[in-house]
Amino acid sequence: MKSLILLFFMAFTLNSMAMDCSKHPIYCKIKTLNPKIDVLMANQLSNLIYKYSKKYHQDAYLSVAIAMQESGLRNVNKSSNGLILENICDSDGVCEQKYREGVIYTDIGIFQFHVDTIKNYNIDANLLINNMEYAVEQYFKLMTSKIKMCRDLGKDAYLCYHSKTKEERNKYKVLVERYL
Repeated sequence: MKSLILLFFMAFTLNSMAMDCSKHPIYCKIKTLNPKIDVLMANQLSNLIYKYSKKYHQDAYLSVAIAMQESGLRNVNKSSNGLILENICDSDGVCEQKYREGVIYTDIGIFQFHVDTIKNYNIDANLLINNMEYAVEQYFKLMTSKIKMCRDLGKDAYLCYHSKTKEERNKYKVLVERYL
């Protein structure tokens, strides 16, 4: 009960007072880009981006811009209807593969990790949506890997986060940089 009261008090305090942007510039950038974002989420996200941008030696504002481009700074999953292949077994243990219609998730969380990336980098999809710290750290780990992969692009190496294809990277650069 005490933690619930403390959480309510923190939310009320953050909502009722303006954050000092000279002390919390990442928070202010997040609130500027998405004024409707929950203040507690914006505060947590800004603190985590600050922490991991320092740890991984990356640009915090670029990370905010990428999150804005990917999800509008919302912790969401992109989905569509599709066919899911399942093994259906009868009581005798005889199994048959069948398709059923269902929801297929293609991009997960605030940084919109693609399902192939999640599989290739052995990332926990459930934690991406349910644990903000995990999601932010995984983003910085992935970005570090992508920057190394595309170091020949110099300061634009971050664009490999989106694509290895030059044409797609160029489109992505325009989209991300509008939020810087």
